Amino acid sequence: MNCITRRLAVIAAAQIGILLGTAAIAPAAQAAEKMTILLNWVPQGDHSPYYYARKMGWYADEGIDLTIEGGRGSGATIPRVAAGQVQVGIADMANILEGRSKNIDAVGVMALYVNTAFGLYWKKGGNIASPKDIAGKKIGAPAGDAVRPIWPVIAKNIGIPADSVTWVNIAPEAKVASLQAGIIDVSPHLYSVHDVYEKSFGKDLGYVSLRELGVNPYGLSIFTSGAYMKSNPETLRKFLKVSQKAIRACFENPKPCTEVLASETSQNAEDVLANWKRVETLIADDIGRKVAIGAYDPERVQADVAMIETLFNVKLGPGPYFTNEYLDKSIKLP
Repeated sequence: MNCITRRLAVIAAAQIGILLGTAAIAPAAQAAEKMTILLNWVPQGDHSPYYYARKMGWYADEGIDLTIEGGRGSGATIPRVAAGQVQVGIADMANILEGRSKNIDAVGVMALYVNTAFGLYWKKGGNIASPKDIAGKKIGAPAGDAVRPIWPVIAKNIGIPADSVTWVNIAPEAKVASLQAGIIDVSPHLYSVHDVYEKSFGKDLGYVSLRELGVNPYGLSIFTSGAYMKSNPETLRKFLKVSQKAIRACFENPKPCTEVLASETSQNAEDVLANWKRVETLIADDIGRKVAIGAYDPERVQADVAMIETLFNVKLGPGPYFTNEYLDKSIKLP
């Protein structure tokens, strides 16, 4: 068949397709894969990269239709992801490891906070001059709060008995108001909202980071279930690649990044930007600069495993508890 004959055959086939109302010569558009990320908390500045990447169409470009759902604490996020109700989530690594001690199917796939974000907040006028004065006081947090499982280690480092405090169950968004009202004496909270406490309490604010107390496990991580990881490896790889790209973009130019989250969640843009700037200190480390954004240090994870095993007198089952396999190694912190 010569060139002219082939061309005529193609034209004829196209005309037949049009007459029959078919799309035989045009490939059907592939539907985007629906995916949900369940946050550890209500949306805040540290969640800006996911909102920004979605707004920019970066997830859609990879064939992902992303839903972002607010959370109610790490302890509430982990079981929903493990059960396959949502595909990925954000939770504190200590909580993920605690879950593994109970055979909960959860695997860290991207380290977000290489330093713990948590600290303890109190009012100086509430008879607390130093962390040791927390003994006998009330600490307010939801049941799934990430600090609760590691409180025995924190108390030991402070030098007080772990059972010398009373835990009060309160909603995440009620922490500041409950501390103001005297319903609680101490609020464990993320450093990313430090500005809120400073504005609320001024010179009466007392604060200590867990790092200052010698407790610095990995903080927040993106995680998934082992089942999802095995069945959807390429989707997971694409999702993490876009998320890494978005985190880098927010480091390089944070204002447009945080403005998207502020707009979509009806928050003050300046507050969201301040929140993100504090988060940068929790994300940045040499591994993120040299290996990849979100990469784990195996030795540090093993130290966290040892802490959880000691705390709960358990032996974690076979891993993996984390993996760097799905990260794009070419995307590093600036």
